[in-house]
Amino acid sequence: MRKFSDQELARQMLIAREAGGYTTRAFVTSNFKSYLRLLLATALVLLYLAFVRFWMLFALVAGMVSGAILRDMGWLQGSRKTWSFVEKVTDWEKVGAIAKIDDAKIDDDSAR
Repeated sequence: MRKFSDQELARQMLIAREAGGYTTRAFVTSNFKSYLRLLLATALVLLYLAFVRFWMLFALVAGMVSGAILRDMGWLQGSRKTWSFVEKVTDWEKVGAIAKIDDAKIDDDSAR
């Protein structure tokens, strides 16, 4: 799993604030590559297991991947329910400053 920079996290928070909380679309967009890799790897494993007719392991792998996706959707639902509190206690000026400071750093680094 890749690490997110403070800039990326600040930008995601600002986008979520504009949308009134984290949306399914924003969540999927920010995690698209990870889910694509997961689904492709799982599809290959499931195809092999079906080919060799190992149905018990097929069901186990399919269940584990389905559970992981459902866990992530559960996290998204939980974050939606607590968004009003997060919005109240977050210092949005600091979040905006982090996004802008990191933008300035990126501009300086790319100019070199």
